[in-house]
Amino acid sequence: MCPLVTPFQCRLRDCTYSAPLWVNVRYTRGRQIVNKTNINIGRIPVMLLSCKCVLTGKSEAELADMKECPYDPGGYFVVKGVEKVGKVKVCPLDSQPF
Repeated sequence: MCPLVTPFQCRLRDCTYSAPLWVNVRYTRGRQIVNKTNINIGRIPVMLLSCKCVLTGKSEAELADMKECPYDPGGYFVVKGVEKVGKVKVCPLDSQPF
């Protein structure tokens, strides 16, 4: 994620507010152990006001400069320019007594 891209810009451009996902891979080829580091396997959406979000730790004035509401609680994602909220579904276990 480029630090210059803000969630507001992603909403305007209909794009996803995301960051690259990097992994380190270790596998065996024959009897040889192969290590690959910093392999980019794609992008993953960033939750607003999480530790990876550019809005975290900004003052009300800085948020206003970035065209973000200072009272926004965060906790959602911007995917293809639309704000998305994850729903938690709680399912009781059938084998557990209540």
